[in-house]
Amino acid sequence: QMLRGAIIVFAGILSVIFLKRRLYPTHWIGMAFVMVGLAMVGLSSVLGSSASQDSGVTHAEMLLGIILILLAQLVSASQMVVEEIFIKKHNVPPVQVVGMEGCFGVIFMSLLVLPICYFMPSTGHFSSMHDDSIDAIAQMYNRWPILLFGGLYLLCVDTTS
Repeated sequence: QMLRGAIIVFAGILSVIFLKRRLYPTHWIGMAFVMVGLAMVGLSSVLGSSASQDSGVTHAEMLLGIILILLAQLVSASQMVVEEIFIKKHNVPPVQVVGMEGCFGVIFMSLLVLPICYFMPSTGHFSSMHDDSIDAIAQMYNRWPILLFGGLYLLCVDTTS
């Protein structure tokens, strides 16, 4: 969770490169403090023996997790910079940018991520697959409270955005 602060560093660096934004010394000092904190958290996770022994995770798996978190933060920071480019340089309304983000997210999840999770084998005790999307949809339609609260959630998100 603490490694999610890397988005500050990535967004700052990407905004200098792509948006030609000038950062003041206080910004760079702040990003340096964040990087020191990230290094301390990452090293304590990898070098700390009690956490890996308690959870049964190897050091290599923990390092892979840290790398994946940092890559996710880089992608999120890139998304922020691209959104700002659309808003400021191409004069696209912010609501339209958020709507496009949501549409692309639904398409990406529906056509790529969910099928991969459906067909990826699992070593779990209850199922042979990571995510059974077809069963999840069937459960939503067979239980009206889940469908009702799911619809209310979507309505709340739609009206507050």
